[in-house]
Order: sequence, then C-alpha cells, then structure tokens
Amino acid sequence: MSDNDIAETRGVLRQRSSSVSKAAAGERHLGADAEELSKAPTHHVENGLLLVTLLVMPSRPSCLWAVTAGYGAFLLMGRRSPALVCREGGGVLFAVLLGPLLSAAYQDEVPRWLRDAAVSPELLAMGSLQVLLDVSLAVGGGWPLTAAMASLVVLAGLSPVMGVEVRPLVIFLVAQRLCCRWCFSQERFGRCFSLAEGVFWSQMTGLLCAAFAEGWQTCFEDWPPLAIFCSFLAISGLIFLVMTHGCHALLSRFAGEAYRWSSLAAAAGTIVLFAVWGLTGPCASSFPGGVPLVWFVQYITEGPHLRLLLLQWPCLMVCGIAGAGVFSSWLGSQQSSDGRRVKRDQIFVRKAFHALAISLFGPPLLMGQASFLGLSQLIASLLFIGLETCRVCRAPVLADALNGFVARYLDKREDISRGDLVLTHPRSEER
Repeated sequence: MSDNDIAETRGVLRQRSSSVSKAAAGERHLGADAEELSKAPTHHVENGLLLVTLLVMPSRPSCLWAVTAGYGAFLLMGRRSPALVCREGGGVLFAVLLGPLLSAAYQDEVPRWLRDAAVSPELLAMGSLQVLLDVSLAVGGGWPLTAAMASLVVLAGLSPVMGVEVRPLVIFLVAQRLCCRWCFSQERFGRCFSLAEGVFWSQMTGLLCAAFAEGWQTCFEDWPPLAIFCSFLAISGLIFLVMTHGCHALLSRFAGEAYRWSSLAAAAGTIVLFAVWGLTGPCASSFPGGVPLVWFVQYITEGPHLRLLLLQWPCLMVCGIAGAGVFSSWLGSQQSSDGRRVKRDQIFVRKAFHALAISLFGPPLLMGQASFLGLSQLIASLLFIGLETCRVCRAPVLADALNGFVARYLDKREDISRGDLVLTHPRSEER
C-alpha cells in the first residue's frame, strides 16, 4: 500500500470517528446520558410526588391530563425505540409537568392583567407538549428544521382545543424552543443544565416574551408600574444575552482575542438602551410623571424600602459572604486525606449561603414587602447573570477574580476550566 493510500485511509477513519463522536454528543445533548437518566432512582420519587399532587388538587385542568397522556405516549415510544434519549422516561415527567402544575395551583392568585396577557396553565401545557416532541426528535443530534416547523404548526392548530390564543402561543413556543436549544446545546452549556432546569427556565423565558408582547400590544394597559418596570428589566436581561452572543461571534471571527470584551460591550449597550427607555421610552404613561426611572427612585426611597437597602441587607450580605469566605479558607487550610470529610465541609459551606438567603428574604416577607423583594431579587439575578456571563466569556480582569472566588465552593460537576456555568446543586456529590 502506497503512502497516499495510507493517508487517504487515515482521513476516512478520522472522518468516521468525528461522525461517531457527533452522533454520541447528539444523543447526550439534553444534558445527561440516557443510562444515567434511566438508573437514577430520584426520578421515580419526583414523578410519584407530582402525580400525588395532581390527584389531590381541588381542581385539575384538562391540560394537565393532556401533558400526562403525552408523557405516557413518550414513554411507550421510548421502550419501542432503544435509540431514544431517556428510554425509561427518567426526569422527563417532572420537567414537563412542573410548570403547568404550579401555574394551575396558583391560578386564582394571578392578577387580571397577567391573565389578560395569556399567562395560563394551558399555555405552559402546550409548551410541555412541545418539549416532549423535542426530546423525541433529538435522537439524531438536534431538531431538524422541517420537524420543528411541523410540530409548531400542529401545536398552533391545537390552540382552539386548549383555549389558547394563537399569537401568544406562537411567541411562547418559539421563545421556549430557542432557549431550550441554548440550554441543551453541547457546544454551549448542555453539560450544565439538568432537563428540569433547562425546561423550567425555557418556559419562564417563553412566558416573559409572550406576556411582554401582549402588554406591548395594548401599551401595558391596566398593568401596574412595578410590573411594567420589572418586565422591561427582564427583557433587558434577554437583550444582554443576545447581544453578548452576537458580539462574541463577531469579535472571535474578525478580532481574535478581542472576543473577551464581548460581555462588557453587551452590558454597556444594554444599560444605554434601558436608560433611554427609562428616561424617554414608550409605554411609560402608567408611571407618575411619565418617567420610569424617576418612579423607580421614588419607589426604592420609601421608608421601609430604604431601611432594607441601606442598613439590613448590606450588613447581612457583608457579614454573611465574608464569614463564609473566611470559613471556607480555614477549611481549605486543614490538610485531610479523608475525601468524605472534604466533601462534607464543602457542602456545609454551601449550605451557609442558604441560611444567608433565608435571613435576607424572611424579614421582607414577614413585613408585607413581597413586591419590593421581588424587584430586588430580579435586579440581583440580572447582576449575577451579568457577572457569570463576564466570567464565562473571560472578560479581562473580572474573569480571573470571579474564577478565584467561586472555585472554593465548587465540586467536580462544575468544571470552570472547560467553561461550565456555575449553577446551584442542592444534591451531594455522593449521589
């Protein structure tokens, strides 16, 4: 055999190996291996608790049974098709039923303006049916465009049966699908999100986009100022992520190492856009004086709110984070060959942040300031998303400092050296 023949044979083998690797990645692109999902016993407990909750609910919308029936069909399909991801249905029922079940349980507490924006258990149930179709179609390594469009048309056709308007349904389904692709793509963060986490955040993103579009259509008529301000804040967070992705793609292609500035450039652009809306933006007639940022300053400087912002929360944050940092450093300095002890100490430090969260959130709830607490949590979440995006995109100066801080609280499931997102895992590593 000549050298050319040998080189050609090696090239063919390399191509086949690459194809096999891509196919394997496609079968895992929902965030976990099929074998791991099928053997995890906790999924059966979660499914049982959800079904018990469904049975004891005083009123059970038909959409919940539609999702349960769809899951049953998915489970039968999985047993007939050995190639299907989640052959035993592990974690899928919990992921697709959680959102509609919570929405149905609290439907009576949803304000009228939000119900008018098409937020309903039926809408979430349609999204869950889409997720079941997506999981079934994901065997080949992704969602084929024709199949995705066909499923969207079929679900839109079912909107009269489910009692959902077509326009918010289409917006919700498109937003959910795009978010699912982002959460579960192996090229990005498919190894970070569990199925339930990814589906939950995708459905919340879809709800936000559908409600915002309906509110914009009516110029947010009957919406309270706080709801409008929070909606624009949340949409600004999505704009930031989209701008970061676009800046990263452009800079990495044309400017080499300059892509590390993508998150900072996107943050600056998002702040400018939000400031323009806050000072002169449309749909601001519901705000006193017509200027959202002026209303915001007046709102947060009310007596009880100001006390939380300037006294209680800063003291708790400084003492809690500093104390946890000192304790973590002390534990790290203790030499120990006992792996179980190291894991226990690491988990104990992480639980200290849970106690800090309770001390931060408990008093406002007891004092009847849930609305202000919700606004504060939204702003804090956006700040954390911005910092985490800067860390993952390796922003100059910020990334190294953030990596050094979070590394003390992570285990091997979150490997920041390969670009993993830092997520909260309440389960111990010994599982």
